Amino acid sequence: MLGIQSISSKISRVERHFPPRRKPRTVLLVNPTQESSTPPLDLMKLSTFLRSRGYVPELKRGALKKISIEPWAVVLTCVFSGEIPDLRGAISQIRRLWPHAKTILSGVLPRRFGDKAHGDFGVGVLDEASEVLLDELVADYDLTPDWDASILITSKGVCPRECSHCETAARGKGVTRIIANWRIQLNSKLPRIEVWDNTLMLTPREHLVRVGQALSATEKPVDLVCGLTPNGVEEAELRWRIGQLAWVRLAPARLECNMEEELPRFHRLLAHTRSIFGDNTKYRAFAVVNGAEAPAKASERIQRMRAEGVEVDIVPYTPHYWEERGTYANRESGWTTDDLASFQ
Repeated sequence: MLGIQSISSKISRVERHFPPRRKPRTVLLVNPTQESSTPPLDLMKLSTFLRSRGYVPELKRGALKKISIEPWAVVLTCVFSGEIPDLRGAISQIRRLWPHAKTILSGVLPRRFGDKAHGDFGVGVLDEASEVLLDELVADYDLTPDWDASILITSKGVCPRECSHCETAARGKGVTRIIANWRIQLNSKLPRIEVWDNTLMLTPREHLVRVGQALSATEKPVDLVCGLTPNGVEEAELRWRIGQLAWVRLAPARLECNMEEELPRFHRLLAHTRSIFGDNTKYRAFAVVNGAEAPAKASERIQRMRAEGVEVDIVPYTPHYWEERGTYANRESGWTTDDLASFQ
């Protein structure tokens, strides 16, 4: 287990970009992936920060040209590499509509590319120090009135899954930081809880137990969105950790199986999870389709998962590169863009 790092005292870029103001200025927060069903958490926390500094944040999805007042600044977010074409298009549109607005990128993927984005597009990128600062804030749910769940993240680090579409791919695994104020993320007014914590199953045991106890005490349905069974944790340890969550009202209980060779492990962990949560719990599983196996094998894997009575969420992500404008397909393993579309 990696040591837990202390929060840096470095002045972050978000503080430099948005100094305190007495006269309000509008900041447009943009999620360029319009079909996304989940709210942009980083922008929601940024909104809390902006309000505290005297700015007026406004979240926008859809056509930017419908906004009549030029914002003082625009912040765009991006997480997965498949969103790069949407992000590129939104940056170009903002340049045409509001050439004088300060344009800034937030999110996992822009931090990966870093200052290269500034050289390519003339935009700023929020740094890791900004992420550390914003992580400790409460999300601004007023931006997303239709969203019904508290979003909880208790730790940050290198995801154990190492999927090829994500910035943490091939970088090892481990927890780098526990979020100190994770409890304040539980909103008593919202009926559900979603845990967006990639590294929860890698945290110290005592931390996992505390999180499980807090979730159980709410008596609310809890969706561990990132799943119960990441590859980077030994099976014996996962069995113990799943047992510690026995009193949490999981809805659903999520597992995963992202390659054909993982199927035996998936079946074993599914049986163990069912022994803990029973037959009345709904079981779902991720199935990442990332181009590493042939399309026919990916389809067969998904059908074998469904044969266990599990609802499968197909996640059709493939590697993408900042320089490319279209969708990437791994032709070396037999993929085409039509194959990608068939899994969506």
